[in-house]
Amino acid sequence: MQVVQNPNITVLRSETNRIIEAHNGHFLTLSIIFFLPLSSFYLFHPTLFFQLLNHFYPLLNYQTTLNPNPLFLYLLYSLFVTFFSFCGISSITYSIFHGFYNGTQPLNLIPSIKSIFTSFLPLLATTIVLKLIFLFISLFFSLLLLLLILGTQILGITSIYFPGFNAALVVLPWLFVVVYLQVTWTLVPVIVVLESCWGFEALRRSASLMKGMKIVALTLLLFFGFMEGILIWFSTVVGVLTMGFPNGIPIMKEFFRWGGVFLTLIVAKSPTLMIFLLLNTAANTVLYILCKDIHGERVEKKSEKDYVALYKEVYSLVKIIRLLKSLI
Repeated sequence: MQVVQNPNITVLRSETNRIIEAHNGHFLTLSIIFFLPLSSFYLFHPTLFFQLLNHFYPLLNYQTTLNPNPLFLYLLYSLFVTFFSFCGISSITYSIFHGFYNGTQPLNLIPSIKSIFTSFLPLLATTIVLKLIFLFISLFFSLLLLLLILGTQILGITSIYFPGFNAALVVLPWLFVVVYLQVTWTLVPVIVVLESCWGFEALRRSASLMKGMKIVALTLLLFFGFMEGILIWFSTVVGVLTMGFPNGIPIMKEFFRWGGVFLTLIVAKSPTLMIFLLLNTAANTVLYILCKDIHGERVEKKSEKDYVALYKEVYSLVKIIRLLKSLI
């Protein structure tokens, strides 16, 4: 199919909806397998965080409802989130890419699942690189904030407004750098799955393809960040009520103690977050395709008619060879 030149967020949304609606059963299956557990883990994270907080600061004096060691639970949570996140991104990215060019032809689950085996380790290595980069950036700005605070103390500035000014002076540039890099590297997971590159090469590749499309990527980042953040914020509020932090609400504590929190989060909120995770992954993949097109790197996929025609030609050639053999 022909991709619209100079695509915007409307084109991106239209193409994403077209692919998902054409293969809704395929994507629903993959989402239930990988993104539904992932969304449940995300929503469970605030409750786990309060457990971990109570493990180190028991003087906060709120009840814990989980018996296992919170550190072990947090490690287990990280492993599960990493596994289901990479599996979901790999399989759905692969499916969206092929669904973009295959039209209404059905997608097969087996190749989508197989893409996980070739993408998992490169995604893991690239994620580690990204985490280290953002960690060093945060450390740099934290050190800068510390130097500003020490500088104001040495100069004897005691205004009550100056600490807030110092914080804003550091936090705003830090926020700008983080958002800019996230927008620039939006396509990194898609590139790792669909191209044979990872690590710094994938970062450079994403930065190259994102030229001229940063506004679209920023819109996606803000929209999905806001919608997913609202759901996680809700689970944070529930986590606070569940743990009784700091004193809790007796009625809510009694309700959530008997599993109401898990019923509320997993049954009511996890499917919604699952849909947003699917749409986010699909939109990033379509954005990758559109970026390749505007940079003159469009990939052509053969249609089913091409393969049928090729099969007929080969079959006719085989018949001619057999006829010649029989005459000889």
